[in-house]
Amino acid sequence: SRLLSGGGSPYWAMVRTLATVPHFQRQVLAAPAPGIRLGVALRRATVVALVAAALACLVTRSESGTAQKQAFVGGPLVSPSFRPAQRPSLVQVTRAASAQDTFDPWTVLGIASNAPKGEARKAYKKLIARYHPDVDPSKEAEEKFLKIVRAFQVVTGEDKDLDQSTLLKNAVENLRNDMEFKRQQIDKLNARAEEERAELLRMEERLATAQSQREEVTNLLGAFGGAALGVVGGSILGVSLPAGVVLGAVAGIVLKDREDSVGQIIRGTGTVAKGLTDAVTNAVNKASKK
Repeated sequence: SRLLSGGGSPYWAMVRTLATVPHFQRQVLAAPAPGIRLGVALRRATVVALVAAALACLVTRSESGTAQKQAFVGGPLVSPSFRPAQRPSLVQVTRAASAQDTFDPWTVLGIASNAPKGEARKAYKKLIARYHPDVDPSKEAEEKFLKIVRAFQVVTGEDKDLDQSTLLKNAVENLRNDMEFKRQQIDKLNARAEEERAELLRMEERLATAQSQREEVTNLLGAFGGAALGVVGGSILGVSLPAGVVLGAVAGIVLKDREDSVGQIIRGTGTVAKGLTDAVTNAVNKASKK
């Protein structure tokens, strides 16, 4: 029946092809009697069908192996049962985007979730004036500007992509994240403050050391400068050398801190006198060691 009805299977297609061969038809029609002829035809048709089925099976396996090899080496292979994935609808895309959207208008505008529209409008105007592209053309300012516009649209009811519950949930999560970030920043600032405080203490110690050294050096230069000027002045005024040295040293110590020309002369003279004294002292020490 399949042979006559023309089934769609490749096996029966090959059987039908063989059945149309003249030699096959002559063998069927050459039988001596109708019953015998029909029996022989059925047997021969069965044998031919089995042979055709075996050949078709071999051909199918060969094609299947070739397809697997092509798939293994990267060749083109498309399964007959393959159906392209159905594209998501606009509603599904919107829902997926909304599920991933962490936006909330109150965090963007810096206001409480129960703030009136008047407060939201004031915050909106203030932020728009700050992040407007004409004021700040940077990419960060542009993104902030778009968020501010969207936040105001949500507060005024123009943007209803997210429901109120989702917006409040996002506000809670955003505030928690912002608070954690602020805590981390405060911890960093506190650690930095501790470092600065320790550095300030070290600077105070260095300041005290420098002030002590300055006082010592200034007194020494004042004494040397005053003594040298006392010797010169004593010789001019007829004062004895010891008295001139003592009086000049006392005057030099008193006037050492002056920032005018007198103080500069005393300190300059003291530097020269101290240098000469150090040179003489070093020469005497070297001579004594020899």
